[in-house]
Amino acid sequence: MVLLTYWFPGCGPCRGEFPHFENVVRKFKGQALSYVGINIVSSQNDYVIPFMKSSGYSFTPLEDVKGRDKGNMDNRGAAPVNFLLDREGRVIFSDFRTDGDNEDELELMISTLLAGKK
Repeated sequence: MVLLTYWFPGCGPCRGEFPHFENVVRKFKGQALSYVGINIVSSQNDYVIPFMKSSGYSFTPLEDVKGRDKGNMDNRGAAPVNFLLDREGRVIFSDFRTDGDNEDELELMISTLLAGKK
């Protein structure tokens, strides 16, 4: 399974979600869950690694490539935009946001997928 977020270093709402994503992801450590963040602003690439090191967040940072066909995971240039993919790579949940009031919803979505339910 993959928790995928489109973000960029200067995005305040993105940074606001990261602690909550991290709280949930850590509950599933050692399970079949990958956490990926795709930077959509290539001019801010130089800030990604320092941000990762200083924050301690565990997502795998990747860079968006202009013109790449994103299929059903198109963020339409916006951030944050989030997706949860099942083991077969299908988008099961999309267009959700996570904050301190609804971490339990993300936890339930992941638990449901890990249990093999849809």
